Amino acid sequence: MCQFKVKTDKGCAMAVKIDGKVYNVEGLDKKTYGNAHAEDGYCKIMKKAIVSGEVKKGKFYATSFKYVD
Repeated sequence: MCQFKVKTDKGCAMAVKIDGKVYNVEGLDKKTYGNAHAEDGYCKIMKKAIVSGEVKKGKFYATSFKYVD
């Protein structure tokens, strides 16, 4: 959420931007994607990803999520 300048009261959260809208990502174990605050972590730099899932009630429920170069 930090990379998209979205403030949440949940602390650190993964997010995706789809068609210009930012959504919190649900259904993933954030630990799988490394240390969020590492130099290359998702809180420090924006990364492209191929995602599958569904947007419901303002959140993105991921069924797959893979970073791409």
